[in-house]
Amino acid sequence: MNRNNKRDLQVLKFLWKYKVATTAMLYERYFSNVTHRTAYDCIRRLKKEKLISIKTTTKGLCPVWELTKKGLEEIKNDIPDLTCKVAK
Repeated sequence: MNRNNKRDLQVLKFLWKYKVATTAMLYERYFSNVTHRTAYDCIRRLKKEKLISIKTTTKGLCPVWELTKKGLEEIKNDIPDLTCKVAK
């Protein structure tokens, strides 16, 4: 992934924050200024690079995108530390 591609990073961070998103959700939030084809190609590229994956119900319905471990590795320096701090 090209780390200079701001939109790719935004998509990955969105999936980290909200866990899953439909293609329509991603399009509306990050691709509304481009054609559906361009949006689809960008999302498919992220999938091909194994940064995101698609999941469906057991019957193949309701497809949603989710962040992969590789995707998390790409953004780990751009997200808050998840260390739990417990008061003593």
